[in-house]
Amino acid sequence: MLANLSLKEREPNLVLISGKSKNFSEVFVGTNCNSPVGKCFIAWTISDNSRVLICFLAFTEDTTNLITANSALKKLLPDTCFKESNKEAVKLISKIFDKKDKTQIHLLIKGTEFQEKIWHALTEIDFGTAICYEELAKRIGNKNSTRAVASAVARNNISYLIPCHRVIRKSGEINKYRWGQEIKKKLLDWESKAEKKKKFLQK
Repeated sequence: MLANLSLKEREPNLVLISGKSKNFSEVFVGTNCNSPVGKCFIAWTISDNSRVLICFLAFTEDTTNLITANSALKKLLPDTCFKESNKEAVKLISKIFDKKDKTQIHLLIKGTEFQEKIWHALTEIDFGTAICYEELAKRIGNKNSTRAVASAVARNNISYLIPCHRVIRKSGEINKYRWGQEIKKKLLDWESKAEKKKKFLQK
């Protein structure tokens, strides 16, 4: 059973859907897709109304990350038939990283109520900016939950679209990232440059 989350999205073209059931008969996977910051691994399923639901996105420039991503996806969606579809994956990745494309992107998230609340809050962090874990905890109305917030951020399975890379330490240090600290730096740098370019062109 799929249920739309009622919280507000920052990105008007981004829709988060909570999937409580673990029974997904078919999931499509694409590997070795190019993105502005390196290779990507993506997985998606198709809803009853033929809607693409992205359920996993990882950065796999490192071979170890590809193994980790495969393992995490199988753990997230056990008893599922995985089918490789690299041609469609390339189209999806192109759409995801094209800021001019305003068509809706649907994400299928699977976590605890608290985790999903945090993941939704992550989508409200402006493109091209970063906040600290303490600030994120304040945004959900629980300033004393920094550790729990950090744990939920780390368990995000849909990188970039649910932008856990936009959360850094209070000191400004870019700390560890599930898919590599260097990828986190590249993402923040790419977004910052894209935002500056956009503002320059708007003058």
